Amino acid sequence: MQPKLSDYKYWITCKADEIAMDTYGVEFDELDIPTQLEVFDKASAAYADAYADWSSHKYEEIKGG
Repeated sequence: MQPKLSDYKYWITCKADEIAMDTYGVEFDELDIPTQLEVFDKASAAYADAYADWSSHKYEEIKGG
């Protein structure tokens, strides 16, 4: 289950855990600091993309309704 976008800290944390496991096969906390920063940046960018997509859809709903 994907966390709600309104809880951005939890959303990014979950995404960072997912990226760490998918990319490196370990949990986020097991990565070295430079790799954690890289993964966290990717998770933050994914959040920004998801939020932009959500807000675009909401705008279209309001505009059309």
